[in-house]
Amino acid sequence: MANDWTKNPMEIDSVESRSGVYDIKSLEWHPGAANDDLEIRDSLGNMLWKIRALAGAPHSESQAIEERRLDRRGVQGINIVTISGGKLYIHLM
Repeated sequence: MANDWTKNPMEIDSVESRSGVYDIKSLEWHPGAANDDLEIRDSLGNMLWKIRALAGAPHSESQAIEERRLDRRGVQGINIVTISGGKLYIHLM
């Protein structure tokens, strides 16, 4: 599936960078397998989230979901540096 930046939440499953200003409520990641990696930065290089999955679907999807509440306004760009598996949901305010 291609990344969908038009919905709320945005659905991301591959590396991509987007310009613009974003008001991000939270990030929700459904890793595909244990040891999947996710790294997200803004366009200025500031780290928004970096995490390695301890578990992943299909073993126990509800336990594998990772969430990070940001509540940040004016995030300058979104750079998905690494997403080695699963799907990321970016919830906007």
